[in-house]
Amino acid sequence: MKDLGPINKFLGTNCSQDKDGNITLKMTDYITKATDAMDNESKKPTYNPMSGGKDYFDITSPPVQSIKAYQSIIGQLLFIANAGRPDVAFPVSFLSRFLKDPREVHMDAATRIMRYLYTTREYGIKYRSKSKRQLTVYTDASQGAAWDMPFSTSGYATFLAGGAITWCSRRIRSTICLSSTEAEYIAASEAVLETMWLYNLLEHMGYPLSENLLMIDNEPAIKLASHPILHSRTKHIKLRYHKIREAVDDGIVKIEYVNTLDQVADILTKALPQKQFNYLRDKLVSMC
Repeated sequence: MKDLGPINKFLGTNCSQDKDGNITLKMTDYITKATDAMDNESKKPTYNPMSGGKDYFDITSPPVQSIKAYQSIIGQLLFIANAGRPDVAFPVSFLSRFLKDPREVHMDAATRIMRYLYTTREYGIKYRSKSKRQLTVYTDASQGAAWDMPFSTSGYATFLAGGAITWCSRRIRSTICLSSTEAEYIAASEAVLETMWLYNLLEHMGYPLSENLLMIDNEPAIKLASHPILHSRTKHIKLRYHKIREAVDDGIVKIEYVNTLDQVADILTKALPQKQFNYLRDKLVSMC
């Protein structure tokens, strides 16, 4: 074993470190290679990965010519979304639902994501060495959206040293949420489990954290997490989702309200207008 010096590339991720100890992770080379294998259409400038105005369940849309080609693109996109580009986690997760029977509308959507990634290939995540030792977790949910019925979509993003370290966008399949409060509460509970795991992991590594912040934009969900109120309307919620109350009581997390416009996790639950998407995108990833 020998020391090869500072890392500059790992599993398709470009890594760099400046003299102040700040670390930047980008997917530039991987994205460029992926788009080079496609036609020139994949390099057309695009600034929003998904259009919210299309009907992705349009059964009149013709099937794709090659299912394997669609699956290959989604596979590449899944790797990119999981490895370093949380801003495309929701649209990629959504399109992966159609792997067995993709239509042209889905292939067009996947190509659009590739165009967006190529346009923003120099964007990445930056971690700052002098940041406070604290996890900041944003959590959100989308309840009642047409493309999720009858389920809801939850999302969370955890930040450490000024950059996202874990993120998730997925449907709540364990139950059918009857209100936005229930969806937000369940999403927050899932985020707390991730927070507790990171908290224990970092403590085991000798990197103890101070009180962690859980950012929620739904006030009834915050009250439900802090105090066991509204029992008659929430008694159907499974006990496993009340783990958030234990974390609050133990001082592992502190819940704070965040304005919906600043809720970073919103980008992980739905397709957003370009202006709002770009604003939240710059909080997750930025030009590096």
